[in-house]
Amino acid sequence: MKNYKLLFFLSIIGLFVSACGQGTTVEGEQSIVELLNERTDRSSFMEIREGFTTNDSFISTDKKEETEKAENVEDQDQQTDHAESNSGDDTDKELAEDSQESPKNDDTNTTTPADNKEERSDEVKRDASTYRILDHTKAMQDADVSDYLTRLRQNTNIRGWNAIEYQGGTVLVVSAGQRNTGGYYLEVSGVQEESDGVRVDIIEHRPGPGDMVTMAITNPYIIIEFPDMPPDANWKVYDVKRGEFFPYWTNSSGVEK
Repeated sequence: MKNYKLLFFLSIIGLFVSACGQGTTVEGEQSIVELLNERTDRSSFMEIREGFTTNDSFISTDKKEETEKAENVEDQDQQTDHAESNSGDDTDKELAEDSQESPKNDDTNTTTPADNKEERSDEVKRDASTYRILDHTKAMQDADVSDYLTRLRQNTNIRGWNAIEYQGGTVLVVSAGQRNTGGYYLEVSGVQEESDGVRVDIIEHRPGPGDMVTMAITNPYIIIEFPDMPPDANWKVYDVKRGEFFPYWTNSSGVEK
């Protein structure tokens, strides 16, 4: 009987202990579940936090890359500007050197400005169409021309022409010879270059009936300047009314026909 009581008592204690163990297990299980949930929440929070941090790092990395690219582009532009500036300086320096060396490269052209002037002068000294009548007063300022005009006044019989060098060109003096009165004068009717020289046509005008004239012996003459012809050209002076050429002055008879 005692054994039954002991077994019954032990059974009750076992049931009590079992019941207590079951409650402890449930509570333990609940604690374990809450711990797991808390750890899960923490892990998720950490993952989310890490995700934000990662995204921020990505954003920071992108901004950093963009900044670096902008700096690289700016550096390249500065290098390009510097290179262009240096290139411009080099070009200016080369041009300056070329301008300094250009006179040296012109050594092959040994002609001087005076030579060029003489060449141009020789070229233009073949145009007989350019001429003008020279005033007596102006002509007397040249020594050679003045000397010849003095001869004409002293010797009114001189009929002919004379070519005198005058200021790089030629003065052609044509005299008609002795006339008993004034009122005579000479005029150029034409100038033409021929194959064998230069021909100058002269017309002598006489005073008309009833004209008031100087009653004195005269020797009408004309002074023609040819700035573009040399004195040694083959001159031929033609008397249009008489139909003959004027002689050279040293061969003049001076007698009016």
